[in-house]
Amino acid sequence: MQDLWRTNDQQAQQAFQKGQFGQAAALFENPDWRAAAHYKAGEYEQALQNLNSPKTADSFYNQGNALAQTGKLERGLKAYEQALKINPDDADAKFNKETRGKRTGKAKAATTATASRRSTAIQG
Repeated sequence: MQDLWRTNDQQAQQAFQKGQFGQAAALFENPDWRAAAHYKAGEYEQALQNLNSPKTADSFYNQGNALAQTGKLERGLKAYEQALKINPDDADAKFNKETRGKRTGKAKAATTATASRRSTAIQG
C-alpha cells in the first residue's frame, strides 16, 4: 500500500538504496537517475541511452564513465573534458580523464583506471 503514496522516482530511489539497480532503472523517470541505476547494474549501453543529451557536469562525467566501460575511451575522454569545461574543479573528472588518457596512450605511462571514485547520490 505504501507505493500508492510514493512517486516512481521515490520508489526507484528506495530500490537503488537497497542495491536493486535493475528495479530502480525500470522505475526512475528522471533519465540521469535511470542512467545511474543502469550503470550500477552493469548495463552500460542502457546507461548511455539515458545520457544521450548531457547538459550538466555530472551528466558528462557519468557519460564518460559509461563510455569507458564500453571500451569507447576516446569518446569517454571527450565527455570528461566537457564535464571539466562546466566544472573545472571536478576532481573525479580530472582523475578519470588522466587515468583513462593513460590507457589510450595520451599520457606518458599506462595505469589501470578505476571505474568511478564518485558515489552516486540520488535525491528525490
